[in-house]
Amino acid sequence: MKSLVNTSDLSSSWQKYSVHNSAVDVHLLLKKLLFILDCDSENRFYFYITNTVQTRISYKLFLSDYRALSPSIDSSFYRFYCELESACLFHISTVSWISSKNDVFYLDENSSLTASLFTSGVPIFLAKKKDTIPLSIQQMPLNGTLLLQVSPSSQSTADQKYFTLAPVLQTDNSLLKRLAVLCPNYVLADSSVYICQNLGKFYNRFLSFAGEISSDDLEICLSLFSSFFPSISILMEEYQSIELSPQHAERALYFKGLDEEGNLSLSLRWYHEPFDVSFISENKPSFLVRVDHDKKKIEKYDLLYSLDVIGVEILENVLRNCRKSHAQECDEGESLYLIEENNVYISAKLALYFLSENLGMLAKSFRLFGTEALKKYKLKTVSPKTSFRFSSGIDFFDTACTIDIDGDLFSLSEAYDHFEKQHYIPLSDGSRAIIDPLYFKRLKRLLGRQSKNGNYKLSFFDLPLIESLIDAKIEGDEIVHCREIYEGFNSIQNRTLPASALTDTLRSYQKYGAKWLSYLAEHNLGGCLADDMGLGKTIQTISLLASA
Repeated sequence: MKSLVNTSDLSSSWQKYSVHNSAVDVHLLLKKLLFILDCDSENRFYFYITNTVQTRISYKLFLSDYRALSPSIDSSFYRFYCELESACLFHISTVSWISSKNDVFYLDENSSLTASLFTSGVPIFLAKKKDTIPLSIQQMPLNGTLLLQVSPSSQSTADQKYFTLAPVLQTDNSLLKRLAVLCPNYVLADSSVYICQNLGKFYNRFLSFAGEISSDDLEICLSLFSSFFPSISILMEEYQSIELSPQHAERALYFKGLDEEGNLSLSLRWYHEPFDVSFISENKPSFLVRVDHDKKKIEKYDLLYSLDVIGVEILENVLRNCRKSHAQECDEGESLYLIEENNVYISAKLALYFLSENLGMLAKSFRLFGTEALKKYKLKTVSPKTSFRFSSGIDFFDTACTIDIDGDLFSLSEAYDHFEKQHYIPLSDGSRAIIDPLYFKRLKRLLGRQSKNGNYKLSFFDLPLIESLIDAKIEGDEIVHCREIYEGFNSIQNRTLPASALTDTLRSYQKYGAKWLSYLAEHNLGGCLADDMGLGKTIQTISLLASA
């Protein structure tokens, strides 16, 4: 005879299980649990589980006492339950040497579980000191866009302007400011959870950018923000945001100084104008942000860095050749320089030769900083002051150029010849001036070839370049008239055309074109009206002729 089914034993087993499981359906099971959100000292959010009487549910207790028997496969509850069960199994089976809070689920470590949590419909609460606040969670989380809002601060004074930085969430209807960043792509605002852009691994630093910042430090702060969060836009009312093409950081040499024995120490650094060399070198920001308050523009661009080894190799080759050139003054086998990563140490025996013979040449490969430490060797970096004197000529201005280098006056050709031959410019007090090679490059490009009388020829259209490329003093009666002409372009719209200029026939943009042509003709300037086909170039030209 076949064995009988032991219903008594089965009944006992079921009763044991049902004591711990007041509900065996997934939907009812999860409804009996509470999910509490909290964060640690580093602003990383996690959740833990309690029952309805606020007793914490551990990983093991959940697996042993909260087993679902009748899941609904298509249910969001079931998907969340499976994620939760897998996470508990993982934590139990994983050995970690890093101490952490027990029986919690960090949102940034469980992205799939987090997504299931916020779409499951289970009761979620936010821990607030000794209390909990219920959250309003939609079955499909709301969407929002994170921004960094920058606005003028009430703390601004006549001497110092301040700005208020506020991380905000932009929704279809409003701009939300009271935020809690739960994990890289979920934000809590007004007791609701929103999906946002992925903030990446630094998400818990997003709210660190809230506060006041001086105008002097604004660009540095925004550059750090964009490096941390490149996908987040900066919002300034009435300012236009512009993405520029990537730019390259320059290699720099920073002279730390000389010790009592004359040994020289320097370091290889990065630089990008106009930011401080220490900011670029110490942070190596991946993005830089420039704010132009006059033109209401925010410019952002990638900052690229070449391989670090390139700068080291250049410096090592210079030191090696310098030692070889002065082998007689040095003991064979004596260590005269040492390069450790980006730091360079040069002995007193080699330092003078290295500086006096190579500093000007190094200025072509590196930006130089801290040269005030080199006064002992009578070397100093100088920013030249440039003066132009204009006199009238046929079609061109006859232009004389004078360069003031620390009080000594040179013609451009004299200064450039010294720089090309010696890489520095000798001054009357016996010191040697180191000039930024970019200065001569810009000046030579602007002035071109020298005339027989030692002057240069500049056209009317070269004049704006002088002020934009070089900080120069400009003299001469002609320049006053030229400035007036250039400034007149800003008020063309206010000009009045004569009645004979077909003004009743012209459209508004055609009137502006006719005024522009009239202004050029008045000042004997040439121009090209380059509207698209069919926009009325002919009638604008006829209007000009009719008013002549």
